[in-house]
Amino acid sequence: MTTLLILLSLLWGTLVGHATHWALHQRWTGPLYRAHMHHHGTAYPVRDLLGPGPYRSSGSASGNLWFPPLVVPPLLAWLLVIRALGHAWWPSLAVLLAVGIAHSVVHDALHVTGGLGDRMPRLRALHFEHHRRPDRNFGIVCFVWDRVFGTYRPPR
Repeated sequence: MTTLLILLSLLWGTLVGHATHWALHQRWTGPLYRAHMHHHGTAYPVRDLLGPGPYRSSGSASGNLWFPPLVVPPLLAWLLVIRALGHAWWPSLAVLLAVGIAHSVVHDALHVTGGLGDRMPRLRALHFEHHRRPDRNFGIVCFVWDRVFGTYRPPR
């Protein structure tokens, strides 16, 4: 049962990551939308998606402090469901944290040459396609949900 819960947590975590990235493209997210549009339009516009590093952050406008209202409720809900079913919540929490860290680390690496991103050309191509078509490829490490929701677009 623990293995099944870990796999389901992985699916839930990647779904929340996909939904969060989609939400960053919606005006109703306010400061998150503005920070993410800075990422798309100023820090990494289509003509300049890759650089030698360091990662060109959106700075204090990056919205990292604003993420909790989008991410914490669905993640806590998942942990509460698992606990209500009588299972330990900590393996799922570990998976959810790993997915979140992977999204952040991999995303930043995709925009920087000479490191981890260079070893992930397929993910880089899929993410750069998202920069060309911001209504597509919301996945960072997993594009299953893009296929499910019809937002997948293969790289050029």
